Amino acid sequence: MHKFTFLAFCLMTSLSLRAQTTLPYYTGFNDSSEQAGWTQYRLGAGSNPSYQWEFTTNSLLHFYPVGGTDVTDDWMVSPPFDFANGGMIDSLRYRFAGFGTPFGVDTIALYVLTDHPHPDTASSQTIIRLYTDSTYLNDNVWRTDSALAVPAHNGSSYLAFRYKTIVNWLDATIDDLYIDGSSVSIEQAWLAQNLRLYPNPSDGWVQLELSKQAAVEGVELLSLAGETIALEDQGNYTFDLRHLAAGTYFIRLQTEERIFYQKLMLY
Repeated sequence: MHKFTFLAFCLMTSLSLRAQTTLPYYTGFNDSSEQAGWTQYRLGAGSNPSYQWEFTTNSLLHFYPVGGTDVTDDWMVSPPFDFANGGMIDSLRYRFAGFGTPFGVDTIALYVLTDHPHPDTASSQTIIRLYTDSTYLNDNVWRTDSALAVPAHNGSSYLAFRYKTIVNWLDATIDDLYIDGSSVSIEQAWLAQNLRLYPNPSDGWVQLELSKQAAVEGVELLSLAGETIALEDQGNYTFDLRHLAAGTYFIRLQTEERIFYQKLMLY
């Protein structure tokens, strides 16, 4: 076997045989133990070493690339996990700053990669949270995601934070990632694939987005006690709930086959 081919084979084998990380898993990216296993892959032409994913101030941070016209496409990829039964990201904190707002190729997102940590070599790339959509806020305020479902996969899976832009001023900070060892139920998987409810928590204005495959026949709002609360659709599943007291509510979604519930927090 050619020397170069043999070395490449050994490298691929060692990557595939890396021990999978025990769940539950937590990292605040605070020290070497919490940063262990995280690897950066820089795929864009704009690979300025001054602007990349870095561990700083007890978090994971990416400053915007100053100047230039090349694409910055940086991935920070986790150690391998076993999500044979699916998984659940219980919490993940994030905040965004800078004067820019996303457009064009701009992408800040959380992916799951399968079988290999390098994005170009992975069997699949699946977005489980896109941050550079209409909910993006550059106010430098910490927010928390919860109950992000990770799809089941037989083999190693990797979580990956992607930062892609040309020259837009988007500063991203990630912290306090906690992954439960629980499997994903049918309900959780359906909601993850078919529903986006944002912002959640909300101050009262709520946007509901449903996939074309959802086939939802009815949407209701329930109190914690199970009482039905009238919903006035402002158009395109936009609801004004500012008249309701702060607390926990549930969106009830009726399909032909079953009923699904999504928790909603008002503050």
